[in-house]
Amino acid sequence: MAMGGNIMAQVPVGKSGKHTGTAVDYAMHVFYQDKRIAHTPFHALTPAEREIYMARTNLLNHMATLLREEVQQREAAARLLEDQEVDGDTKKPQKPKMLFKYCNECGRSAGVKLSPCTRCYTVSFCSQRCKLKAWTNRHRRECIKLENKRQEKKDAKLPSIPAVKKQTKQEIAAAKKSEAAQSKAKKRSVSKDIFGKAPKSGKEGDQEIISHSLPRLVNLQHSQI
Repeated sequence: MAMGGNIMAQVPVGKSGKHTGTAVDYAMHVFYQDKRIAHTPFHALTPAEREIYMARTNLLNHMATLLREEVQQREAAARLLEDQEVDGDTKKPQKPKMLFKYCNECGRSAGVKLSPCTRCYTVSFCSQRCKLKAWTNRHRRECIKLENKRQEKKDAKLPSIPAVKKQTKQEIAAAKKSEAAQSKAKKRSVSKDIFGKAPKSGKEGDQEIISHSLPRLVNLQHSQI
């Protein structure tokens, strides 16, 4: 890599050579060809085999890190150009596109089913194990940063909305009191139109309304008869 090698270059993977992948895919394929070390539980290996297993897995992890850094650099440059091109565009924001689909943890891209992160949609994983491992190691912080940046861009495009003033308890009580006074005044005006005068408050007012309304009801019944 330091001498100009491209870890993302496509190379034949597998015995037939029909499938292609990155150097990480080729290294994974070679690692799993050793059935004794790759497919035997770690506690069942001999001390010498454990050292070989650890050395190989460390090499694979280092290659996956190099691939991840290279992809992140290219994607950052591509997104910067895309942001400059669509600056001022009012179209509906879309999910971010991935420049190169690969597992963000192990680096594999060939022969595996990749599922994107359902929160940021910028990285993919080949299994639940890789997803949990990446989330614990680094993606938790990366995902939150990406989500915050996307939210800031979304807020910058939206028009400013004036802040709504919160009412205090005293203001709410005063508003309720004024509503009650308005409803009471409305009742007085209605009763004045019907009976010629405003009713009294309390039980006396209720009795007066009943006494005024009874003769009219009786006259109405006699007229119907």
